[in-house]
Amino acid sequence: MKRRILTLTLGLAVVLAFVLFQTLHIVRVGEVAVVTTFGRPVSVIETPGLYTRWPWPVQRVHVLDGRIQCMEGAFEETYTMDHRNLIVMVYAGWRIREPLKFLQRVGSAAQAEQNLEGLIRHYKNGVFGRHVFSDFVNTNRAALRFESVEQAILDPVRSEASERYGMDVVLLGIRKIALPETITASVFERMRSERKVLEDRIRS
Repeated sequence: MKRRILTLTLGLAVVLAFVLFQTLHIVRVGEVAVVTTFGRPVSVIETPGLYTRWPWPVQRVHVLDGRIQCMEGAFEETYTMDHRNLIVMVYAGWRIREPLKFLQRVGSAAQAEQNLEGLIRHYKNGVFGRHVFSDFVNTNRAALRFESVEQAILDPVRSEASERYGMDVVLLGIRKIALPETITASVFERMRSERKVLEDRIRS
């Protein structure tokens, strides 16, 4: 008799746990969630806590990471206005701004970074194409234009990512810049010549 009661109690506990699992969900700190009913969005949850829902397949909760996420683009070639080529890597930090738009148009962090990388590549090439080589490689630190170039890339990327994907690009910068091996020697020789001219001028 006692064994039967114990078995029944355990069975009820399992059923209760299953029901709770199907009707309750937790949104943790740093997360956002979109609740859909038969595939149609009905609510967006951005405050951490315990919430109720109808069990699947009536309702489904899509939990997304709401924290700032960092990505690095490919280390790839681009050209300056004076037809010099550079190899550039750009990094960015982004987060979900509009969870519903993000879910409908992007769906996942991996796809978001792929879309963002395409935007960055497009605007990066355009901005570098409006600057000369000496804005990036120069013996005079004051002549470098990295900050203005980064801002010129960030502004349109942020605007388009927000409008198209519901993403907020909070930061963007040049992670690494290098010269192709074919032009490295000539560039260094030119830099030496510039330094020599400056040195002769100071001596005179």
